[in-house]
Amino acid sequence: MTKLRDIIEVIEQVAPPGLAEGWDNSGFQLGDMDAACSKVLVALDPLPEVFEEAQRIGAGLVVTHHPLFFGELKSLDFANGRGAVVRAAAKAGIALYAAHTSYDSANPGVSDALGAAVGAKGMRPLTPSAQNPGAGLGRMGELPEKTTVVQLARLVKERLGAGSVRIIGEPGRVVGTAAFCGGSGSSGIDAAKASGADVYITGDIKYHDALKAIEMGLAVLDAGHYATENIAVRALAKALKDGLDARGLSVEVFVGSAQREPWTTV
Repeated sequence: MTKLRDIIEVIEQVAPPGLAEGWDNSGFQLGDMDAACSKVLVALDPLPEVFEEAQRIGAGLVVTHHPLFFGELKSLDFANGRGAVVRAAAKAGIALYAAHTSYDSANPGVSDALGAAVGAKGMRPLTPSAQNPGAGLGRMGELPEKTTVVQLARLVKERLGAGSVRIIGEPGRVVGTAAFCGGSGSSGIDAAKASGADVYITGDIKYHDALKAIEMGLAVLDAGHYATENIAVRALAKALKDGLDARGLSVEVFVGSAQREPWTTV
């Protein structure tokens, strides 16, 4: 019988813990490493509905991108929020592992999946890792063909299933090289511009950072945090399944379907 620790060894081949940022809490979140596990559910966030889905399919492990715990934890209310998740997981015997910035910087990782969604080629790190050649935060690559910013925005919206895409810069500008960063990408604007990219595809761009990008002459497409990272959930699940199969471990891997975009666009 496959144990959780065997599955986690495979996860950490896909998303090496050494690539995680110092402020992050990637890694094993809760559970029993020696517990048997034959089913894994992969999702973006450790939400109550995700654990309900895991319980329905009989998963012994949930793998999410975002961690359950950030910063100092002073209390857990079992009726609400993270406390309710911990209570439900413990009661059902479901463990949790988070591959957050470890998967952001992995090769391939979150931004590779984002670039692949629009057919980008020649992907390389936007901010290369000093420890691991080929890894690092963000990616850049060449679009399949030159296009306008607004046409690319429409493609991004379609391929990511995004509720909306905000365009920063001139919609009619022709672009051919793109930088990518799944999730919150405001901090990557300088790197995207320095890379020589024509357009930066990401999420959660703040107002003053949008003005900064315009001043720099960098077009930006903001497709939101959820859409630019959720696209990588299926890629993470496939990489995990391939790694398990390579080791001869008989474990089923499911892609979560319970979570939805938190915004409604009108």
